[in-house]
Amino acid sequence: MTALGIMTHHPELNSVACLMGSGYFRSLSQTLFPSPDFDVDSLNEWDVSHQLASLARRPLLLWHGDADDVVPPEETFRLEQALRQGDLAARLTCVWQKGVRHRITPEALATTVAFFQQHL
Repeated sequence: MTALGIMTHHPELNSVACLMGSGYFRSLSQTLFPSPDFDVDSLNEWDVSHQLASLARRPLLLWHGDADDVVPPEETFRLEQALRQGDLAARLTCVWQKGVRHRITPEALATTVAFFQQHL
């Protein structure tokens, strides 16, 4: 998750991989990490909903298991669709692993290594 936030603020990064994460920090702060005392507005500058063009400038790998029981896979799908619908997916690689819960599998590692070998 933090990889996407870092990507929006650090243009010196050449490429980023996000495994099982979401950059929709506002919505996750209310569902995954709810806290009544937290100022959700403080996440605005980090939330990818306002940073799609920044994500699209560099190679981005999104990997998620479709049965994730911690971080909803819908969050990754939402980002994938937003980039595609905004014609911002030219540098996007999105990999879904069927039946995988919140785990980094050997396939995920191999995909990530191959991605960085190509883009670094």
